[in-house]
Amino acid sequence: MQCRGTITFHNLDFGNRFFAKPMPLRFSESVEPIAMQIIIGDQTGAIIDPLRISLESRADLYPGRETPFDTAVKFDGEPECYAWSNHNYLSSPLWKDPSWKLPPGRYLVSVNVISNSATCSGVFRLLNQGTSGDFRLEEATAEERKKIELH
Repeated sequence: MQCRGTITFHNLDFGNRFFAKPMPLRFSESVEPIAMQIIIGDQTGAIIDPLRISLESRADLYPGRETPFDTAVKFDGEPECYAWSNHNYLSSPLWKDPSWKLPPGRYLVSVNVISNSATCSGVFRLLNQGTSGDFRLEEATAEERKKIELH
């Protein structure tokens, strides 16, 4: 009950952290704080509902139930991607929090989910090779997981 988590991004080659602090995990099924998206000319914006906003995402996960979580987002025509959490709903520019920008490359992603009675963790490989076709999350190898354990 009341699961919450963090994600850290690491250099694939050495395992050292790419960002100094962990990012709060966002459960994909969490309510989005967007009341309405607006487009004026070539500008996109959103009206945020303050009653729906929370910088920390929580979920109740019952035994045997799985739920997806967000990791990163990539926008068409842009080589970089952005780590994704509830903070992105308040960023400027919208959706693209500059403090969570990941240039093209390969990263290790360490995920920790904590509840009142258990902790679960996993390590994944994020590939952002510059195009949307080369953007994906894969399971990390045992060797890659060891790099995270050393840091």
